[in-house]
Amino acid sequence: NRFLCMAGDPAYPNRIHISARDTSGTWYGDPPPNDATYIDVGSVIPNGNIIRGITPFRDRLIVGYAEGSIIGQLGIYTDEAHTPNFDDGVPEYGAVSHRSFVNYGDDVLLMDRVGVSSLKRTTFTGTIKPERVSDLVDPEIAAELDDYAYEILEDRVFAVFNQREGQFMFFVPNASTVEETTETIGYVFNYRPSLGVTAWARFDGWNWVCAVRTGQNNIFFGDRSGHFWLYGSKQNPITEDFVGDITRNGGVGTPISFTWELPWLDFGKRAKSKSLDLFRLILEDALDLLVRCTLIDI
Repeated sequence: NRFLCMAGDPAYPNRIHISARDTSGTWYGDPPPNDATYIDVGSVIPNGNIIRGITPFRDRLIVGYAEGSIIGQLGIYTDEAHTPNFDDGVPEYGAVSHRSFVNYGDDVLLMDRVGVSSLKRTTFTGTIKPERVSDLVDPEIAAELDDYAYEILEDRVFAVFNQREGQFMFFVPNASTVEETTETIGYVFNYRPSLGVTAWARFDGWNWVCAVRTGQNNIFFGDRSGHFWLYGSKQNPITEDFVGDITRNGGVGTPISFTWELPWLDFGKRAKSKSLDLFRLILEDALDLLVRCTLIDI
């Protein structure tokens, strides 16, 4: 909405600094012309004390606390002064890290200590509707996050959106420091609302510190050694993991292994027989939707 917003001020951990409109370096107290301001939002969420992250969402700003989220409206002027409104609190749907937010059209996904939540904009009223999208995998995600303080999660948990495949990828380390970490576990949400597809997968065997999506929608992962790795896609399929890493199978890559876990169908009582044709159809659909591609060191 043409403002630069900043949080994470150690002196004021509940404060949002908002620049003058259409500038990036004019803040409250600078010489005029200047409509910059700030606002303390901690009282909106019960027990909220430290802002964990912020993200733009259409014409709103979402402020993430561990205890919940706040949706703010910018661009409101009273007597020529900018008076933003941050009174819409969503308790229990918070965030653990600034890097755990993912924007997707009319939807924002964010990871908290329980799992992954969605803050979705309704079509007719424009209000924000919260919902939990990770109910089936919440216990596993919560178990991974339980051992770490928020200060560690702020720096170590991150997410990236693979737009080509409709994958929201959330990564959690298996240790508190980069040096101790041997794996960053990936919880991947395949989400295509137009097709009615919502499925979770777990990616093991990787150890990243960051990820980025380029303007051409390629996904790159970075490791602690300063290497960047390209994630494959249907347009650029790669059939081996860690191609070019001489420490793994001489650099020719390693095979990708899959573990399929399909639930039983239960219509009031446990089914006594399984349809082979139904299984085949389910597997074909899953293989068509799931693209777990490998990486090339560049």
